[in-house]
This record gives sequence, C-alpha cells and structure tokens, in this order.
Amino acid sequence: MDDVRAVMDAAGSERAALVGMSEGVPMSILFAATYPARVPGSGLRRRDGALHLREDYPWGTPAEALMESVVELIGPHWGDGSIIEVSAPSQAGKPGGTRVWGRIERSTASPGMMLALGQMFLDLDVRDVVPSVHAPALVLHRTRDRLVKRPSWTMASRKPAERADGRVRGR
Repeated sequence: MDDVRAVMDAAGSERAALVGMSEGVPMSILFAATYPARVPGSGLRRRDGALHLREDYPWGTPAEALMESVVELIGPHWGDGSIIEVSAPSQAGKPGGTRVWGRIERSTASPGMMLALGQMFLDLDVRDVVPSVHAPALVLHRTRDRLVKRPSWTMASRKPAERADGRVRGR
C-alpha cells in the first residue's frame, strides 16, 4: 500500500481513482480506508474480501485446495501465457494473445514469487475494512468467470451504497 502512496507523491498526484483486480482489490480497499481524501472512487474486479473457507465465510474454497491450484496450475505454467485460457478467455484465440500474456506474467513476478504470493493472498481478509471506505466503488464480476467462481457480492453488501440520486442505502 505504501508503494501506491509513494508513486502518487512522486507524481504529484493528490487524488486518484484506484482500479484493483484480483489481489489488487484488498490493497485498493486498505488504501482507500487509510487515505480517504486521496481516493475519490475505485473499481474492483474479480475478488471478494476473503478467499478461503472460514467459519464466517462459508462460500470460500478450502485453503488447501486453493494452494494446490496455485502449485499445480500456476507454478508450472507461469510465464508461458497459457493461463490466458482461464484469465482472459476472450483474448486467448487472438493472434499474439498468449505471447503477450506470457510477457505480462514474466514481467509481473517469477514463478517462485507467484507461489509465495499465492500463500500470502490466502491470508488477506479485508471484509471488516470495507464498511469504512466511503468513496464510491464499482464492484464487477464477470459472468462465468473461470478463475473466481464466487461473485464479489459479499464485499459489495458490506459497502454502504450511494444511489445516483445521492441517497445512501446499506447504513
């Protein structure tokens, strides 16, 4: 989260709308809660406030199954672009799509770093922070998402929602 603040400060940006996808969602939520004057709004996609099965989160996937997926699916294929088939299936058949996706993966993290990040991401749970974010947020979830089966409705339901007419619901 401090890296976002540092980049904003270095760029002279007082305020910025954040766009968080997947594991960028918890960071965006924490930043918006910590620095509310700096975040006028956000777009959040493909992630709920928690991932794995917990007593108070029965929709999650067991942590062991999530880590097994990371080790078996992501580990051996990270950097070759084949994960585009589940990450962005509409782009998979396009010329150069797999090559570009592989380049994005390789420039993001090494395979070992992705395995370590996978373990770290399991522990992220920002559900209790969501209600303290008062900036508008657009929460998106793609129908038939092959990576994230659970829509982000639990996160969206914790966020006070302001309607277009300015009235607030959910508080």
